[in-house]
Amino acid sequence: MKSSSPTKIIISGASGKMGRTLIGLALRDKKFNLVGAFEKEKNPAVGQDIGFLVGQETRGVCVANSLES
Repeated sequence: MKSSSPTKIIISGASGKMGRTLIGLALRDKKFNLVGAFEKEKNPAVGQDIGFLVGQETRGVCVANSLES
């Protein structure tokens, strides 16, 4: 059986209901490596750690204000 690397994903709309749900699921599943998340520029979630955003421990990935970031 081949072992494969986790799929890298980025979540758009990170602070919305669906975004937070997807972040929580991705953080619990070893098949995924959540490498980024972003929101609109003036959204209060920008700069927050994705783990904090979903009520978990910090993960070292912060919500950016654009995909390019």
